[in-house]
Amino acid sequence: MIYPQRMELTGEETLMDILQMMPDLMIVGYEDVISDYSLRIDNSPMNADTRLILSQMKAKDIARIQVCDNTGVAKGSIGMGKVLDINMVIPESLEGFVEGQVGVGKDTDGNGTVNALYGSRHTDLYANASYRYRGGDNEYLTLHMTNRFDDRNKLLTYFTQQYLGSSSGASRKVMGRARYFHTFNDLGTELLIVGSYQYASDPLFSNKLPLYTVELNTPLVTKRLSMMLGFEGDFLMTRQKHTDRSWDVFNNDIYLQFTYSLSPIPCLSGSLR
Repeated sequence: MIYPQRMELTGEETLMDILQMMPDLMIVGYEDVISDYSLRIDNSPMNADTRLILSQMKAKDIARIQVCDNTGVAKGSIGMGKVLDINMVIPESLEGFVEGQVGVGKDTDGNGTVNALYGSRHTDLYANASYRYRGGDNEYLTLHMTNRFDDRNKLLTYFTQQYLGSSSGASRKVMGRARYFHTFNDLGTELLIVGSYQYASDPLFSNKLPLYTVELNTPLVTKRLSMMLGFEGDFLMTRQKHTDRSWDVFNNDIYLQFTYSLSPIPCLSGSLR
């Protein structure tokens, strides 16, 4: 776990600068982060230009960075997938900044990004729009909003869009997701309900993917022992464009994970079916 606000920083350091201060990450430039880690905000994937996010997201806007090398059930990852999960600092009023850069050489490249943060008693909002030109138009949009209805009910909504243009054709990705949290008691027993829809299209295929999750997290007997129990499913609809052939796949699974904290080191055990 990395807490930039507790570090001796000016606040103008970039996300990449912070990550390179952590020797355990073994980072050598952009490529390792892009290839090894999935970038998320509040555990929601970002369809943004990773290079721009790493170079332009500032330390003063980041509350916490969770580095997950063994993601397992909690991050919904498969196999050896790694996650960098970022929690933003939300100010009390609207703040935003615009940054960009243009380089001219053998090819003409350009890129720019816009970030906006808004915070109030009941609502937080983070928005990012970025653009890159490199032989084609690449456009990215991310919106992330948190609504706190009261002390025990919270709604997180998320929307992302990605458009990549090239000489071989354009591709587009769109995703919307809503996550509702309800806390039952002071012990921290919590219910999570997720609904999501994803669309992806390129010159060869198009995919539609609605999905859902119902999850319960609760302490057991002692606060050191907790359980995560959930059920999730999705319905993947795929169409091959040049043949107009379509096929559908339905997936569902039940997962269970126990966490026992041997302070300060947690011990995890889980199963996915």
